[in-house]
Amino acid sequence: SVREVFKMATETNARLIGYGSELGRLEPGRKADMVLFNYELMCRPYTEPSVDPIETLMYRGSSQHIHSVIVNGKVVVAGGRIRTVDEHDICARLAMAASRRISTAEKEKAQMTEALINHLVHYYRGWTERISARPYHLLNSRTDGYLYEPSETH
Repeated sequence: SVREVFKMATETNARLIGYGSELGRLEPGRKADMVLFNYELMCRPYTEPSVDPIETLMYRGSSQHIHSVIVNGKVVVAGGRIRTVDEHDICARLAMAASRRISTAEKEKAQMTEALINHLVHYYRGWTERISARPYHLLNSRTDGYLYEPSETH
């Protein structure tokens, strides 16, 4: 269920990484990094009032609905704006760095990268026709002897 998936993403993950008593739930004494969503915006254009809010979050929530982010008790995003860095300064510095001339070393690295990409494209061209992927999904499984192939009893 949606609530089980939400629990897996919060409480269960905290327990699996060894922080089950410190993280994963909003309770007194636990650490709380929180993302606060604009629920009204998340429900647009329309969500039936009887729909579980966790279901709405899991199916409709996205980064555009984030209102605030609190990390270790410090508000780092408020009203959808980052509060811990100067965005304008960072953008100006990025624009300056992006507009400078490329060095000889960077050109050489770009050429090596392009050569490597061409080699990889040539090497893997047509590999999907050379292997058997049954009964698995073609893009992430192989049954041609290179990877483990389960027996028919599994």
